[in-house]
Amino acid sequence: MGSRLVAAIVEHVEQLELYPDSGWVVPEFGTPSLRELLLEPHRIVYRRDEHAVSIVRVWRSERLMDSGLSESVEQRLRPRQQRLVR
Repeated sequence: MGSRLVAAIVEHVEQLELYPDSGWVVPEFGTPSLRELLLEPHRIVYRRDEHAVSIVRVWRSERLMDSGLSESVEQRLRPRQQRLVR
C-alpha cells in the first residue's frame, strides 16, 4: 500500500477511539461486534469489544468476504480477551 493510503486508513480508524460504534455491522455476518468502516474502495473491518477495538482486516471492497472471518476472529481474540479481563 502507498503511504498516502496508509495515512488515510489510520486517520479514518482514529475516530474509533471516541466513536467505536461508528462503523456499520458487517452485513455478510450480522454480528454486532464485527463492524466496518468504508474508505472507498476499501473496507476496514474491526471487532468492537467492551474495552477494545481491534482491526481485523483491510481490503478492497470488490473482493468477497471470507465466510470464516467471523469465526476465526472470535477464536483468535478469545484468549486475548481472557488475559485482559484478569
